[in-house]
Amino acid sequence: MFDRITLVVGTRHIEKAIKLIPEWWCILHAVERGDSILLEPHRPGALNPSPPYLVAQLLWKAEAIAVLEKFKLASGWRSKTVDLIHRRLAEELPFPELAKQVRESLKRRAGWL
Repeated sequence: MFDRITLVVGTRHIEKAIKLIPEWWCILHAVERGDSILLEPHRPGALNPSPPYLVAQLLWKAEAIAVLEKFKLASGWRSKTVDLIHRRLAEELPFPELAKQVRESLKRRAGWL
């Protein structure tokens, strides 16, 4: 999950790329000018409109419970399914806070490969 995505594409592939990628992706057109390549804005990007639930799903159950605990929302939820826990996070936390908590959890992960 990325908050924003920018695609850099050459003239040969730009039309096909526009048809394939989501509207919220930024497109920079790589144009050859003499000995240089210039990146010209073709389409502005926007924030990823993914529903909060999809962002919450990036968390493992223990991580999701830890976030609930941090916001004093875990009471009665530790034994629930991970799906229900993800839904609770998505409903209870404002999206910017949820995204922040997910980013922090992902950065703390070790030995998961």
